[in-house]
Amino acid sequence: MTKPIWKKSYIVLSIIISAWMIPATGHAIPADFSGRDFNRVVTHAQFQYLDRKSIDPQRGYVDAARSAIGAMPAPLELLPSAYLKKREQFAPYGVVMPGKVLKLPWTEDYVIFEMDASKLEAVQDQRDALQKKKWESLNQEQREEEARKLKEQQREQRKLLDDMWAATGFSGQDFHRIMGWIQENRVRFGANPLKKPDGNEESEEETGNGPPSMNYYYFQAARGYLKSFDPHADVLDEKVWDKIRKESEDATFEGIGAILRGGDDDDVIVETPFPGSPALRSGLKAGDIIRKVDGKSITNLSLREVVSRIRGPRGTVVSLEIDRPTDLTTRKIDIERDVIERKAVDSTYLKEDNVGIIHIRSFLFHETPITEMVREAYEDIRKQAGGDPAGLIIDLRNNPGGDLGEAVRVTGLFMEQEKVVTSLKSNSGVRDLESEGYPIVPDSMPLLVLVDAGSASASEIMASALQDHDRALVVGDRTFGKATVQQIQKLTTGASSYLIKLTIARYYAPMGYTVQVHGVQPDIRLSDQKDGEFPLRFREEDMWHHLPELAEKEPNPRRDKWIQGLKDQVDPAKAEKYLKDHENDAVRPDYMLQRALPYLRTMMKEKN
Repeated sequence: MTKPIWKKSYIVLSIIISAWMIPATGHAIPADFSGRDFNRVVTHAQFQYLDRKSIDPQRGYVDAARSAIGAMPAPLELLPSAYLKKREQFAPYGVVMPGKVLKLPWTEDYVIFEMDASKLEAVQDQRDALQKKKWESLNQEQREEEARKLKEQQREQRKLLDDMWAATGFSGQDFHRIMGWIQENRVRFGANPLKKPDGNEESEEETGNGPPSMNYYYFQAARGYLKSFDPHADVLDEKVWDKIRKESEDATFEGIGAILRGGDDDDVIVETPFPGSPALRSGLKAGDIIRKVDGKSITNLSLREVVSRIRGPRGTVVSLEIDRPTDLTTRKIDIERDVIERKAVDSTYLKEDNVGIIHIRSFLFHETPITEMVREAYEDIRKQAGGDPAGLIIDLRNNPGGDLGEAVRVTGLFMEQEKVVTSLKSNSGVRDLESEGYPIVPDSMPLLVLVDAGSASASEIMASALQDHDRALVVGDRTFGKATVQQIQKLTTGASSYLIKLTIARYYAPMGYTVQVHGVQPDIRLSDQKDGEFPLRFREEDMWHHLPELAEKEPNPRRDKWIQGLKDQVDPAKAEKYLKDHENDAVRPDYMLQRALPYLRTMMKEKN
């Protein structure tokens, strides 16, 4: 094996299994990140990645070049020439974005397409109007079918684009030519034509108000190259990572209370509203695509700029126009901002049932381990209950994951010692991770775990372990389906220091299967929707270049018999009556929780 030509110094910071989306912020990048640093990231990643045979250098250079071009403030896109001829085929509702082709002097195989900034908003409005007209003519079943067709069309489009790029023979030399083009044209295209110079927006970089420097573009190129491995690989600045860890543990700010992420084609998508947040109370849902903020289009704005427009003082109102792909509707949602307090763990006690609820929102932490937070949460429940409650709910909904060690330790708080929580399979072999310490609840206490499409990675490890060891009933919706482990390493080379996030292992549930793409299948499927339906959700399979799924979980007739026995004893009509009686409450009822409680009550009766 050839050793890298630079002196490499790095330390392992964290092993994470998470669906956290790292924001592509332009104002927090490592100092002096250069072309040499880009090459170092590439070489390091090629040696450390889980599946080195799957790495496609050509695709990596394509994605690096496209990320760098796409990071320019002007609306530019790098495309194969052949793809431009088929734009109408994939243009939403046949409305093609106007613009002009910028030919490159060294090739005709690919070009830079400059969208007409003056027409972007008008084109989006035209598409929105056509979309609304079509969607309103469909019933619920037809909308769901249309949504599935659109998802499949997106996959076909991505596959076609990959194939066309492969046909160009794009190489490392082409990448460096693109970076040279950016160097020559970064001033010319260094401003956003849609951005009004009102003095209220931050500059793209912390230093200087001019166009972004080349270190910004090389950093974005490095991010693009790693994304070609799988959607969870990344390179990030230490300040960004530190902020994510702090905010996952305890975040207080004024806004609407929702996690946003950058989607395909620059869409800004609601990853999830926070439970009890103004966003959730106003009707915003995970998967909603934000089109306008206060009547103004967000086309071609960065995620940071969109967040800046949405956040604001408590008591003020922000208006969002959103597309809802799950039911193919367009709607306007007015949200009154409030003070948002987000802790990784909190608890609730339901006195009438003598049931405790521990809500674990993340396994990522900054100072206080999640294990300690969970212990404290359970002690709070015990104080209110005057001892151990009769039953306990562990709420893992919308938990995107976090630290692997914490996932194992927290799981161990609820089951016997020396039980396999998960197994890791990496280039170094197989390693079993077992529960340790002593459970905080009696072995006989009935446990129920709530999951949904937002439960990912570390939360899927916990849910599958408690399910496989017959320690808890898992209810809700199929989880996200991310069964890969990422390691974050600090790489220091000269003046630059940055973090590289790479997939280094797959994890397997105690019974030997992996939930990659498949997700954790709940024992009892319950909806979080008022009408009891299960709309399409964004999951791992919707992320391009994800690791493939493997064999599904084998049937368990003994557990299936027990679950059927529970179902036979529960009358869902009682929960639905409660939900109907409370549907007009100021705070909407928790549909999934209320549908789940009868099953826990039945388990509590069985114990007695």
